[in-house]
Amino acid sequence: MAYVFDVFPKNKIGSAIGFISFGYVTAGILGQIFAESIKQTFDWKIIFFSFALFYFLTSLKIYISLPRSSQPTVSTKINDVVKQMKALLLIRNLRITYGITSLLLLTFIGMYTVLGDYLQSTFQNLTEKDILFIRGAGIVAMVFSPITGMMMKKIKPMFMLRVGLIIGVIGLAFLGLEGSILFTTLMSIIYVAGISIIFPAIMMLVGEFGYIYRGLANALYAFILFIGATLGPIVALYLMKWGSYIFTFGMLALLMLGGLILTLLYKRKEV
Repeated sequence: MAYVFDVFPKNKIGSAIGFISFGYVTAGILGQIFAESIKQTFDWKIIFFSFALFYFLTSLKIYISLPRSSQPTVSTKINDVVKQMKALLLIRNLRITYGITSLLLLTFIGMYTVLGDYLQSTFQNLTEKDILFIRGAGIVAMVFSPITGMMMKKIKPMFMLRVGLIIGVIGLAFLGLEGSILFTTLMSIIYVAGISIIFPAIMMLVGEFGYIYRGLANALYAFILFIGATLGPIVALYLMKWGSYIFTFGMLALLMLGGLILTLLYKRKEV
């Protein structure tokens, strides 16, 4: 993220972030489908060896292909990093952005944790391949990430963030309603569309609010994002113990609604 802000021309940053976001959300679904497919055919340990190979080949490609940033580096001494972190956390808009960030993968992973069981129990004639296909249907909505990135040349990231949150809330809120398979699939696609819009918008905001310390700002963003990813399955399964599928999807929708409410707290001068 910091690399994009340093290397890309200002008029192409939005598009670059859009495609990075596309990678984020696509991986979130394709990773599940790939892992499930491997598990059904081979030993589950093959999954980890496969991903390790992907990481290794990607690191080589980055080392060979990407140009180095010409921006001056900031101090990486521990004391200086702590000071920079304190300075970043004093930025109100950045704190709010991190609050919204914590909800993104929490609801995303939480939803997909429950979706498979929901489909299996509600539509009992579905095969494992059918469920895998429905889980992967959200991929069609991921085209909104690069589109959002390009739109941010003319439309403010804050507006796109709110639009994405509203769409995400709608998708999650209606996902648990007992309708047809087509309706359930459509609602999951609508939710993923919202997430696909949110990611590039929130990445752009983190980069802008982080100023000269955007490298550290993005490191904190990633840290908070994946805390949410870790909590997603835990929260979703805990909610399932307390209520039904409708209750679980509804509570996840309320969490996203909380993110939408948080956007009202931004200092207007800075957005």
